[in-house]
Amino acid sequence: MEQGFSASIWASYKQWEERGCQVRKGEKGTPIVYWGTVDIEPDDDNEDASKRMFVRYSHVFNADQV
Repeated sequence: MEQGFSASIWASYKQWEERGCQVRKGEKGTPIVYWGTVDIEPDDDNEDASKRMFVRYSHVFNADQV
């Protein structure tokens, strides 16, 4: 995620807010995509436990933007 920022610290808007910081007005977030898996519990119809993939989209801000 190199975009000319001097800091290598990234966080979501909410994460910066929880740390007592405020993202500057007009700053644009950098989109990210997170892929992961979650374990599915077996049920009556399917006795085998399995894994299912999911995707989450978010925007993060660099420390230089707060």
